[in-house]
Amino acid sequence: MNATALIHEAYLKLVQSEKLSINDRSHFLAVAGKAMRQVIQDYAASKGTAKRGGDVDKISLDLIESAGTDGEATNWDTLIDINTALEKLEETYPELSDIVECRFYGGMTIEETASALQIGTTTVTRRWAIAQSMLYQLIKEE
Repeated sequence: MNATALIHEAYLKLVQSEKLSINDRSHFLAVAGKAMRQVIQDYAASKGTAKRGGDVDKISLDLIESAGTDGEATNWDTLIDINTALEKLEETYPELSDIVECRFYGGMTIEETASALQIGTTTVTRRWAIAQSMLYQLIKEE
């Protein structure tokens, strides 16, 4: 799946939603990030990827911030692992999950994320660091 296909699929998901109400640009980016996360997860799952084995390379925290954004081939197993960890994180800390969706899937800056979630930039920065660390631990545990 290339970037154009991802955008098209996310757009279709958004326009098919009957309850969609966008307030401003930041809110749109947050909602679009969530839609992209769902599209990527569905696509990765459809590829029939296997769970991680002992011979798979470990991922770094940098991957959480840069995966899928540098134009290189995507590691679908890693994206599935990130999504699974994000689902676990969302159960306990939904505010951290929201930040990950905005930053990782939505490609939003700290300022855009703060605006979309109506919190301060310092809070976003702090919670982003916590979320990255917790995701890394959750992925490592699987």
